[in-house]
Amino acid sequence: MSTNHVIPRNGKHRRFRRHIRSTYRSKVNARRRFFKMDSRAVSNIVTSIMMLGIIFTLLGMVLTVYVPIWAKSLEAQHMEEVANAFTDLKSTVDSQIAQGDEGTTMSTRVRLGTEGGPLLGLGQSTGSLQFQPESSMMSIYNSNDTFEKYGTGRGRLAFESHNIYYVDQRYIYENGAIILDQEGQTLMKVKPNFFINNVSGTNEFSTVMIGLQGDLDNVGGIKSQTVQTTLLSGNKNTLYWGESSRPGTGKNLTISINTSFPLVWNQYFDDLLKNQSGLNQSEYYIAAPSVIGDPIDNFWRIDVTIRDVNKFTTTISYVELIIT
Repeated sequence: MSTNHVIPRNGKHRRFRRHIRSTYRSKVNARRRFFKMDSRAVSNIVTSIMMLGIIFTLLGMVLTVYVPIWAKSLEAQHMEEVANAFTDLKSTVDSQIAQGDEGTTMSTRVRLGTEGGPLLGLGQSTGSLQFQPESSMMSIYNSNDTFEKYGTGRGRLAFESHNIYYVDQRYIYENGAIILDQEGQTLMKVKPNFFINNVSGTNEFSTVMIGLQGDLDNVGGIKSQTVQTTLLSGNKNTLYWGESSRPGTGKNLTISINTSFPLVWNQYFDDLLKNQSGLNQSEYYIAAPSVIGDPIDNFWRIDVTIRDVNKFTTTISYVELIIT
């Protein structure tokens, strides 16, 4: 007769099995926590990379699209501001001469550049202002005797931009005129003081000749500069020749100008004499420009002859110009 023996499971064996199960669960939970934390870290990294991509994309758009548009607008406004400053300068000098305010100093502000924007100063542009007292010589003399001169003028003030986005421009004040030079194209923005008319058969010619005095100067940057002008002296004189009833008894006068802008000056005199003076074509002659010295220096001479002048009025003024 066989007897079945049951081996009792004592407490020590049960504790061992519980320990095994507990250890297994801990490892599984730890592994789960690890993978959960790892996925969170990856998610944060991906989010950061996406945010950086968005930031750099926006920054790129600002630098390549909005900054150029904004800076170009600022530079265009600055060019208009310079044009107005040069117009104010001419008006100031003309007013000083007309009123005879000898010894009185007046000022005109010219801003050289733009300061750029709040984003790292992007869009900043500069300019320069140059005064050449011996440049742009003008004289009026007897066409038949060049030694018989009736007055001279000289001096040139020039602004030149160094834009980044807007087209570069130069503004030149010489012999009472304001000239705009842009990409090789020139335009006389403000006309000089020449008046030529045929009044009841009498050829009348009057002008203001300005001699700018001072030291050669050249300044650059972005800040504003002050141009001070002081009328040193002014002298007005009127001469009469011949009789209007006797053609050919007047004086032939030649206007001679040395300039870097011969075409715009020739166009001005052509319009003045052909369309405004009342003179017929036989009473004036505009010579073709001739180069002075080395062609690289880009200085030309233009000669305009007015025939049979009966009345000639000239105001010769000397103006000191200082850039401060």
